[in-house]
Amino acid sequence: MLTLDLEDPRWRRLVATHPGAGPFHHPAWARTIADVYRFRPFVAAIEDAQGTLAAGMPVIEVPALPHGRRWVSLPFTDHCAPLAAAPPLCPSWSDP
Repeated sequence: MLTLDLEDPRWRRLVATHPGAGPFHHPAWARTIADVYRFRPFVAAIEDAQGTLAAGMPVIEVPALPHGRRWVSLPFTDHCAPLAAAPPLCPSWSDP
């Protein structure tokens, strides 16, 4: 797993072309939430052997007690499932 900047061209391309992508996947939404609450936004992603983005989702890193950090899905977001470039390998993971 790797972390990408919200503006990474691979993420922007996946969001622009994926049929399941919605407004909450767009980098502007995560950036807005992060700016308001002063959290670090990024994309948690997986790439294939060729370096192509295989899957990802925007997340926010928030403080956690005591003195730690944790990753959370975007607050104030109705639905923002992970995006995958190909159908998932696990049959139990599917879009609603």
